[in-house]
Amino acid sequence: MADDGFGIDVGDIPIPPEQSGKPAITDRFDYNVAFQLAFVGVGQCGGRIAATFDELDYGRVCAINTTVQDLAELKLPEERKLDIGQARGAGKDPEMAAELFKGHDEDVFDLFKRNWGEDIDYAFVCFAAAGGTGAGGHPSVIEIARRYMESLKRPKRIGAIIALPKDDEGQQFAKNALRTAKGLKKLGLSPVIFIDNQKIRDMYDPPATREHAIENQATAKLLHMFNRLAGSDSEHTTFDRADLAKLMDSGVITFAAANIDKWDNAADISTPIRDQLHKNMLATVDFSKSSVAGLIYVLNGTAFETVKSANLDHGTAMFTRILADDSTVFPGVYRGSSEGGSITVLAMLGCLPWPAQRLMELADQAGTPRDAVAKQLGV
Repeated sequence: MADDGFGIDVGDIPIPPEQSGKPAITDRFDYNVAFQLAFVGVGQCGGRIAATFDELDYGRVCAINTTVQDLAELKLPEERKLDIGQARGAGKDPEMAAELFKGHDEDVFDLFKRNWGEDIDYAFVCFAAAGGTGAGGHPSVIEIARRYMESLKRPKRIGAIIALPKDDEGQQFAKNALRTAKGLKKLGLSPVIFIDNQKIRDMYDPPATREHAIENQATAKLLHMFNRLAGSDSEHTTFDRADLAKLMDSGVITFAAANIDKWDNAADISTPIRDQLHKNMLATVDFSKSSVAGLIYVLNGTAFETVKSANLDHGTAMFTRILADDSTVFPGVYRGSSEGGSITVLAMLGCLPWPAQRLMELADQAGTPRDAVAKQLGV
């Protein structure tokens, strides 16, 4: 090629083709949320919990089990499932499950890489405290999730959603749950959300065919609602991303909800908050020890136009008083889409102590002295 004095002959240097790249993993809903959440279910119960978030259109959801049969029941694409049991299963034995997870770190890491992607704010490990695979496998999965977040150079915000057994599940399940609780405190997780299945059964009294769905949806929908509202602007008072982060980073959290159908005076709002929210807490915890909370009013129909701000403020102030001294309550007020007139109150409480009452009940189920359990768990 002739040099005309204006250009340089680069010859036949091979130039690699442009890389199209793998599409980013995203959620399937068409509105903003505060945080990008990822979920992995460990074991049968954990898989069901994680799949509940898939039903809410979260896109970063996967599951791990030691039996193909349990994975098969999940309505997740096959690439989101990982079987590590070699057809053996854990047989409700946490120690056997822990052994089965050995040597599978890279398989789990690759599962996250395929199904979580790179845009994650919080990762949740979901499992049952009382079973085999979840109770025995969750420590390994939590450690791998931390390494995965570290590989992305993102904060290692790893939380857990943990199902506690019902009374009628028997002594062995209670023993497994106490074993799990003993190890959990050492893992440094936040947030920690307990699905207190006995409490939820007592509250909702679901039909047998819907029991698991209601237990999981009660928690998943409230976590999702806070994530959605914290990503939305309000015409009144916004509960924002920073507020939600304070709660998510505070350790043990729980939720409650209540409906209010009249709001003419301040007591119409403060009384249901005090009475219904206490009754409707999704876990048996001492909420008077909470030092940080979110309290959101969703004003439906005529309530948005007619409720007085002073009455809402009175309800928030009352809620602050029934929590721990010097507590902080982050308020939010949003317009709802329901017709008619009502106020839905959503509460999220953080910095909670462990569910000591429920753990003591499980100690009784397990035939273990309460004093010994309290000493072991520090509750």
